[in-house]
Amino acid sequence: MKGRVFLISSVFLSLTSCASLTPPSMPQLKQLSPCNAALAASLQKRSHELKTLKGTAFVRINFKDGKEIAGRGMIVVKRPDKLRLEVMGPFNQITAVIIYDSRSLSFLSLQENRLYRDYPFPMEASRFPNYLAGLPAGEVKSQDANHETGFLPSGPCSVNSEDEQIMINRAGNMKEIYISETKDELHPIDVSMDSYKEVDGFMFPFEISISNKEAHIFIRYTNVELNQQISDGLFSLPQ
Repeated sequence: MKGRVFLISSVFLSLTSCASLTPPSMPQLKQLSPCNAALAASLQKRSHELKTLKGTAFVRINFKDGKEIAGRGMIVVKRPDKLRLEVMGPFNQITAVIIYDSRSLSFLSLQENRLYRDYPFPMEASRFPNYLAGLPAGEVKSQDANHETGFLPSGPCSVNSEDEQIMINRAGNMKEIYISETKDELHPIDVSMDSYKEVDGFMFPFEISISNKEAHIFIRYTNVELNQQISDGLFSLPQ
C-alpha cells in the first residue's frame, strides 16, 4: 500500500500528511421506509437516459496511512463501464492519466513516462463510472412494489439496486449509497452525493464522496456536460 501511495504522489499536484483516515459512518438505511415505485422508476429512468459525462473538478484522495493527494482534474465517463481522469499540475500540464476500460484500472505517469496496467486500488473500480456520473451502479428496484401512488417522499426513504442500498431525500435525489459486501473481499463502501444542480435537464450532484476503510475519494465538480458525444478512443491505453 505504501508503494502505491508513493507512486501516485509523484504525479499529483500535492501530497501532505494528515491524520489517519476515519472510517465512514455507515447509514442505517434498513431503518428507512421504502420509497414508492414511482420514485424508484424515476431514478431508474435517469440512469437509463444519462449516458456520458465530461467535467472539470477538484479531486482529493485520502489513504489509510494518512497521505493526501489533491489537484484539479478532468473527468470523462462513458457509461456503464468507461472512465478517464486527467490530473493537472501547477502549470496546467497533464501529470497523470487514470483509465478504467471495463476490465482494469490503469495509471499513466507522464513524469515517469511509465504506464502501470492493472493498477491495484483499494476499492472496486468497476463502480466508479456510475458513481462519478451521480448514479447507482446497478438496476434500481423499489422495496415496496405495491405502493404505486405519490412521488416525493414525506421523509428520507430507501430503494435497492442489486447489492446497493440507496437513500433518497425529500427532493427525490440520492443522498447515500451503501454497499455492505464487495468483490475480492474489499471493505464496505459508502457513497454520498450532495450539492445538486440542474444540468441539461438532469438533477446532478456536484459533490460526490466514495469511502471505505482504506481510502476516501472526494470530487467537487466545477463544470459538467452530460450526454455529449465521446469517442471510445479516449479510454484506450497507450501501447
